[in-house]
Amino acid sequence: MIAEHKHDFILLLSVLCFSLSSLKSAGQNVSPPPCDDQIVEKVKTAMLCMQRYSWEHGTAMQGMLEIGDTSNLIIMARESLQRMKPDGRLSMVGSDKNIADPGVNGSGILAAYKITADEKFKNAALAQYAYLKMQAKPPDLIVQEPPPKVRPFS
Repeated sequence: MIAEHKHDFILLLSVLCFSLSSLKSAGQNVSPPPCDDQIVEKVKTAMLCMQRYSWEHGTAMQGMLEIGDTSNLIIMARESLQRMKPDGRLSMVGSDKNIADPGVNGSGILAAYKITADEKFKNAALAQYAYLKMQAKPPDLIVQEPPPKVRPFS
């Protein structure tokens, strides 16, 4: 059940952070609640415990980039390359059916390249870009829905 809601949690966390940063409206002086390093570390720990697949990994890297945690960003970027498919998709683990989710890893990989000047990050970003702009062949355009779940009565 928890695995089903990981995307929701990370999305909610992202929306909450964005919302807190843009609460001020006309005539209001609203500031976000105080946020110290201890709270940030707790949130990072929770996020890192939950990220597994390509979308979550890329979103977590983006979070590290935005708070300036370059050490964790580079570690996560290296892991993303370890799980790179030959077709250019980054952070792939589990299902090979993820076609768009790996795209979120691009900004973290490019930031790692900018920080380290390591060509492997640049090459991975270029490979991902080539994958994302690749044109699908007609059979690939067919969208297949997963089979309906059969739930026997007990």
